[in-house]
Order: sequence, then structure tokens, then C-alpha cells
Amino acid sequence: EIKNTVNEANAYAQALVALRNEVKIAEANQRQLQLTYQRDAELQRQIRDDISLTFEERIAANTKLGEILDEQFAEEQALAQKKIDLAQMELDQNKGNIDLQVALINAKTEMADLDERITGQRSEQLTNLKALESERDVAEQERLERQEEQRTAESERLEQERVAAEQRFALEKQAAELGIAFDKSISDERLSILVDEGAKALAITKAKLDADKALRETAGRDILNS
Repeated sequence: EIKNTVNEANAYAQALVALRNEVKIAEANQRQLQLTYQRDAELQRQIRDDISLTFEERIAANTKLGEILDEQFAEEQALAQKKIDLAQMELDQNKGNIDLQVALINAKTEMADLDERITGQRSEQLTNLKALESERDVAEQERLERQEEQRTAESERLEQERVAAEQRFALEKQAAELGIAFDKSISDERLSILVDEGAKALAITKAKLDADKALRETAGRDILNS
């Protein structure tokens, strides 16, 4: 039993030393990792906020930012948990030691601070995602409205051309009936004037013919009566 106890103590001591070494190495790398993640995150923020890019590109950058924050949290959380485990192991060896109790509290506080910091950054990232999606939807709606306005304008233009073509055909038909010679390139306005003038001239000629006919008929009756 003594031998087993000694072996367990040795194993515990070795595990404690190994954990201390892991924490030391992780702490030495922590600042470098933080700077790397901060740089990558800031790059994605710059892409996300670049209004010269498409909404798809900006949303993709914001999504990538969320992935970077998740990776950063996982890395720092692992280190914070190791510090908690180390503080707990050291306190287990000397439960009455105030400094070790404070070390455990500080390690847990560091974990809470990490969670709060990353949660705040995630909240900012999600807020921007909603804003970008909203802007994209508004822009898409405006694009569809412009397309509808263009289709409406095009339909109106085609209808005007159809009506103008029908009017032109009617004018050309009237001109042909009046025997008016005209060039096909003549404007509709000029053609309309020619048709009106021709119709008036035809009406005057017809009136004269009717008057002459009436005079002849009257003269004929007078001759017969005499």
C-alpha cells in the first residue's frame, strides 16, 4: 500500500510538472497567437466594411470573421482551462494555502473574461451580418423595382410605337385614296397636314361639282318647261 501510494504521488507530481510546463509554453505563445488572430480578424473586418465590394463578398468576409473568433476562443479557452486545472492541482496539495486559492479564483476569472470578450466580438459580428443581409435585401428589392419600371417603360414605348404605326398606316391609306403623292420618309405630322389639305380640296371640288350639277339640272328643267 505504501508502494502504491508512493507511485501515485510520483505520478501526480509528474503530471503536475508536465501541466506546469504546458502552461508556461502556452503562455509564452499566447500573445503571439492573439496578435495573429487580431490581424486576421481585422483584415476580414476591412473586407466586410469595403462598400466597393459586393454584398456576397462582404458577407463571406463577415462569416470568415466568425470562424476566426471561434478558433481564437478555442485556443485561448484551452489555455485558460489548463491554468484552472493547474491551479486546482496545486491547491489540492495544500488546501489551506491562500495564495493557491487566489490563483484558482484568478484562473476562473480569466476564463470568464475570455468568454465575455469573445462573446462581445461575436455579437458585433452577428449584428453586422444582420445589417449586411438587410442592406442586401433592400438593394435587391430596389433592383427588382427598377427592372419592373424598365419593363413598364418598354411596354409603354412599344404600345406608343404600335399606335403610331396604326395612325401612320391610316394616314397613308387616306393619302392614297386622295391620290396624294408623298415620300415614305415624310414625317407623320407633315403627312397629316397633306391629308387634311387633300381632304379639304376634295370637299371643295365635290361641292363645286354638286353646285354645277344642280345648276345644270335647274337649267334643264327650265328649258323643258318653256
